[in-house]
Amino acid sequence: MKLRMILEGCFLMATLVSCRHESVTVMAALERADSLCCTEPEAATTMLQSMEQTVQKEGEHALRRWQMLCIKAQDKAYKPITTDSIIKKVVAYFDAHGTAKEQVEAYYYLGRTYQELHDSPEAVRAYLKAIDLSEKNGIPDATIYRNIMSQLSVFYRRQQNLRAAVDVALKGYQVAKEHGFQDPIDIMDIATAYDGLGLPDSMEYYYRLAANEILLTESENEYSDCIGEMCEYYSSMGRQDEAYFYLQILNRIPPAHRRLNYNSNKAAYFEAFGPVDSAIYYLMPYITNPVTPPYGVRDIARALMDIYAKQGDYKQSCHYARIYAGMVDSIAAMTTMEQARDANNEYKYQRDKEAEAEAYRQANKAKEQRTVMLAILFASLAGYLYYRQRMERKLRLREATIREQISTIEKQDNELSQKEEELSHIIRRALQTTATEHLSKVFDRFQKAASSKTAISSEEEWQNLTAAVEQLYPGFNAAVLQNWPQIKPEELHVVQLLKLGFETPSIMHITGLPKTSVYRKVKEANTLLDSLLKVESTHSNLQLMNL
Repeated sequence: MKLRMILEGCFLMATLVSCRHESVTVMAALERADSLCCTEPEAATTMLQSMEQTVQKEGEHALRRWQMLCIKAQDKAYKPITTDSIIKKVVAYFDAHGTAKEQVEAYYYLGRTYQELHDSPEAVRAYLKAIDLSEKNGIPDATIYRNIMSQLSVFYRRQQNLRAAVDVALKGYQVAKEHGFQDPIDIMDIATAYDGLGLPDSMEYYYRLAANEILLTESENEYSDCIGEMCEYYSSMGRQDEAYFYLQILNRIPPAHRRLNYNSNKAAYFEAFGPVDSAIYYLMPYITNPVTPPYGVRDIARALMDIYAKQGDYKQSCHYARIYAGMVDSIAAMTTMEQARDANNEYKYQRDKEAEAEAYRQANKAKEQRTVMLAILFASLAGYLYYRQRMERKLRLREATIREQISTIEKQDNELSQKEEELSHIIRRALQTTATEHLSKVFDRFQKAASSKTAISSEEEWQNLTAAVEQLYPGFNAAVLQNWPQIKPEELHVVQLLKLGFETPSIMHITGLPKTSVYRKVKEANTLLDSLLKVESTHSNLQLMNL
């Protein structure tokens, strides 16, 4: 009898130890999956899926922990969250039985869920609740706290509440710094918020701080989007040295680590400092790439519109102006839909809260329902009027931008027409002045000037040369102007002398221009007027001069 009791006791003890060991093993596996969520979310998801049957037997705490980790892995893998039913159960359980850290994390992922469901009011409420719990308990998880602040900063920037965006971004960064894991992204959030406030000095201070952090930790590949953003900012400010510094870092980023904004960042540099053909090369793929978000297509179309307008290619400029206008309309419609969705979610929140409180206000039920409905009606009406006014204002701004672009194009057309008229007038006047003078006299005068290294300074002699070139090569001067609309008088002189076969040193003596200036103008003329300058040999030109 005693032996039997002893054996039964041993069996019971072994069973208890086995169950406890199995429970400890499951919790250890959950902790392992948690550590994989940030670095290898796909592997974490696979591991969690394999534990589903085991977790079901471990009690509610293990189940709710497992459910929250599944949502975390899904979020870190950038997979859409489509329902709030599971996370609400997780929050309810940890509210009653969880540690402070578990409660904060549960409310954070409740906020992330509502953010994915485009329910901004509920997302912000969840984040604020998580912050409140975290600060009351001495910030049990600094990483989650930092992430909450980052998400709130984004929300406040969208709402144009920029002072609040700066405050929460700074607070999140300070906590991360105190715990020794500050991230350049946190610093960039602060810089972006200061940019919205119109404080460029503060913004650049945090840009430099983020850059130092990236360079000191040699993490350029990981934060290539931050490097690109800095390159684009300094390019837009016309500060070539700083922009070039970050461009060089961008050029060293391996293709596998290049972010979506890599090409547009490089294009911003070439748009600012040239050559603009390189800017077009880097921008063009974004227009047809289905991955490019509407905001990106809008900004790229605007940049291409400006580049082609500056180049005088008004057909292409108008093409991208139409794309830009279309994107502005699409973004406005998308923004309106998001605002309407937020307003609807706010309404549903109020309606649900009303249902929860129904048991406590039976006596004045009808009256309070009418009050709520009237409040909702007035809020919806006010929201509709506000959205309509905002859309009309955006439409007026877009029309003003298009009118300004059209005005610029018309002004450039007028300037080009005026240039053509001035050149025609010069040619006619020069032809009238030298109508009785033989071509050889004009060419002889310029040959002597080249031989004696004497500069021609008389405007009349240059007009004689223009008339002589026009007689020798009819239509040449007009063709030059057509291919080089912005040509200056001294550049026209260099082109005419090149056409007549004069070498660069002779052109330098005749025009009296510095050596470097002449070489630059000759190079530019050969680039723009290659086909026009391909004529008979120098010997043949000199024979024509002596006719």
